[in-house]
Amino acid sequence: GDPWLALLVFIGGFSAATSMVLISSMTMATMITNDLLLPLVGRVRRLRFLERNLLECRWVSVFLYILLGFWFERRVGESLMLVNIGMIAFACMLQFAPAILGGLFWPAGNKVGATLGLAAGFLAWGYTSLLPSFVRGGWFTGELLSDGPWGISWLRPEHLLGLNNLDPVSHTVFWTMLLNLGLYVLGSLYFQPSQEVQSHAEEFVGALSSGAMFERTVRREAYVDLAAKREKIERLLGRFFDRAKAAYMAQRCIQAVGLTGKGSLTIIELAELYSEVEKYLAGSVGSAAAHKALGKAGLFSGRESQELSEVYAEILANLRARPQDLIRRIDFYQEREHLISAHASELEEKVLQLQDQILMRLQAEAQVRESEERYRTAIESSNDGVAIIKDGRLLFFNKKFAEIFGYAHRSDIVDRPVSLIVHPDEKLPVLDLSLARQQGDEVPRRYDFKGVRKDGTPLWIGVSAASTNFRGEPVVLAYLRDVTSRRQAEEDIRHLSRRLIAGIEEERKRLAADLHDEFGQALTALHFGVQSLENSLDPDDQRRVRCHQLVELIEGLADNIRKISSDLRPDMLDHLGLVSTMEWYVGDFMKRWPAIQVAFSAVGFANQRRLDPRLEIVLYRLLQEGLNNVVKHAQAAKVSVQLTYSHPRVIFIIKDDGAGFTQEARPLTAGMGRGGVGLIGMRERVASVGGTIDIRSSPGKGTVIRAELPAKQGPEEEPA
Repeated sequence: GDPWLALLVFIGGFSAATSMVLISSMTMATMITNDLLLPLVGRVRRLRFLERNLLECRWVSVFLYILLGFWFERRVGESLMLVNIGMIAFACMLQFAPAILGGLFWPAGNKVGATLGLAAGFLAWGYTSLLPSFVRGGWFTGELLSDGPWGISWLRPEHLLGLNNLDPVSHTVFWTMLLNLGLYVLGSLYFQPSQEVQSHAEEFVGALSSGAMFERTVRREAYVDLAAKREKIERLLGRFFDRAKAAYMAQRCIQAVGLTGKGSLTIIELAELYSEVEKYLAGSVGSAAAHKALGKAGLFSGRESQELSEVYAEILANLRARPQDLIRRIDFYQEREHLISAHASELEEKVLQLQDQILMRLQAEAQVRESEERYRTAIESSNDGVAIIKDGRLLFFNKKFAEIFGYAHRSDIVDRPVSLIVHPDEKLPVLDLSLARQQGDEVPRRYDFKGVRKDGTPLWIGVSAASTNFRGEPVVLAYLRDVTSRRQAEEDIRHLSRRLIAGIEEERKRLAADLHDEFGQALTALHFGVQSLENSLDPDDQRRVRCHQLVELIEGLADNIRKISSDLRPDMLDHLGLVSTMEWYVGDFMKRWPAIQVAFSAVGFANQRRLDPRLEIVLYRLLQEGLNNVVKHAQAAKVSVQLTYSHPRVIFIIKDDGAGFTQEARPLTAGMGRGGVGLIGMRERVASVGGTIDIRSSPGKGTVIRAELPAKQGPEEEPA
């Protein structure tokens, strides 16, 4: 009736149960990793990385073991008491007893017999103990226990072969031990082991009776270098642990054997150190894996193996055993000597292989150095600057790169940000472009930017860049060239082109004005004069017909002059503006070419009705030349013309559904003819006002011409 006492008892029981779970799970995890996982790693090379992650593997084993216990409790445990579950587990673990005791005290026992006994014992345990638990948990029908499988009563799991006088646990122990022991003995007697296995068994069984044999041997010379052996031991332990822990364990082994402060060892001390290392390693990876790893470590040299054989010979002399025992031991040591000799031969073969590998590596390193020298010569002798850029910083660059930007010493800019060589006006776009390329985005491979030398002098740089990998990390490989002279020449050409186009337009304007003012007025006067003469003649007079013909001729001539004047320079462009002039021209075009439908639209000109006169004439010429090319080459039925004002740019697009052309094969002079300037002329006109033009076409898919022009223009230049 005391609640506090009940709580205390509950806490104690809960703590005990928790401790049991922790201890059993950690023990099982250690056995799983040492006795199951590590042998599997030794056979499968792809799993070698698990050797350095044994702790994590044990965590996973603990989790899976606890999860399995939880599953068993949910499925079976609810139908059994805790003591019953413990008895089932006891009967299971009892199956290891024959193999363990036989291995300790019976030299004739072998692996085949132990395997047969364990297999039979576990099968019997599963049938007589585990299966009834599953039946009581509801997995199978109760008829399996009462009637036996297929109704055979002498196969009932808890009364096998009619044995009815034993409780379930005793029944399980009887049958499992009978089968386990019987097959263990029969298998060991029937299947004879190899001589090596037999020697190991006899050595293991008689281990307790052979103590202190090393102490009765003749004192040996200390010639084994302890530092070299320690290095090999640390290298071996480094396969399973990190470097610091491997060094710590090696030092602990040396201290345990009492070798601290010594520089050289005797063969006996080396054997003791070998045994101590195997013991320490077995505590972490299991005895089998530790023995196998030490066997492959090559800890004994040829001379050391020979001297160790002599020590064993002295031990044999001190044994004073019976002749038959001595013969068996001699056979054992002869076999060991044979194994040591074979091991020495393997070591010699491995040394030769290692020498061949070292020679191949030296040759490969020489080839690499030669390749690096050729690469360095090519890069350093290049007329272009070469740089590797990582995270916006100059990781590497050649001598020409430093010369372009006026740096005498590379150390002045190595590992410095790229912005150091970029003009302040272009830092942001250049850095954005470099980072986007390094991140794998689609960016132009070639472009120009304005740089700055060490003394502050600006210059123009042409760049050809690409993304690549350097030491497993993304970088930008850039080739740079000083293009200041080229940019200046291009600017001079553009300046001359602007002046030439301005002069041409001015001359067109003057000719249009002359045609309109002089010829137009003269034709108007002539028209009125001939018409007055026609009106003054009698209706029957034949000269009246002739005058009427002259009037029609004069009117046609006036229309041609107006058309020529409009082609040269339309008056409405100066008076009504660009949009109205384009609408008039499109309407006039469809009257002259009714088979071609032209859709014209203008956006953004409600509050910006007039542009700079230079822009207006360029856009008008683009429309004029674009429609002329449609008539002459495109064979199109529909044309779309779009004019958009989007501050601070004006965008002009003309698109048709005509035949199109292959841009690589079609010359840039396409469209040149009478009164036309072709695509080259269109490019020059757009460039004269600081704009860009993009012409795209493909056979059967029409042509698209897109021009972008800055709305704001600089001061007007005098024409040439």
